[in-house]
Amino acid sequence: MEMTGNIRKMESRQEKEIFYSLPLGDQKVELNPLIGQGIQMDYLGKIHCIKCGRETKKSFAQGFCYPCFTTAPETEDCVLRPQLCRSHEGIARDMEYARQHCLGEHVVYLSLTSGLKVGVTRLSQVP
Repeated sequence: MEMTGNIRKMESRQEKEIFYSLPLGDQKVELNPLIGQGIQMDYLGKIHCIKCGRETKKSFAQGFCYPCFTTAPETEDCVLRPQLCRSHEGIARDMEYARQHCLGEHVVYLSLTSGLKVGVTRLSQVP
């Protein structure tokens, strides 16, 4: 099967088991049936911005061109670091986006990996 398109961040969903899919262009490739099989991916030499679609030489923040990286609400600092969010003060690149994504419920959590970590994440990110 040959497919082309921009690759996006892998997605997962949990039913009786966890299912993984890889967004590729306008389609999603279900990965569970491919477990144990070989696949081949070829880079075709082109990068397109996931926001505006224009061709770019370099991508930022998982697929944005530089102008979109500096202006898109999806790339504000608070996307990766919710503690830096200022939308509760009325400051955001796009307040409607902030209402939908930033001003919702968050969870404070403890993690013990290489050391103790206190983190903040959006409720929607909790498995």
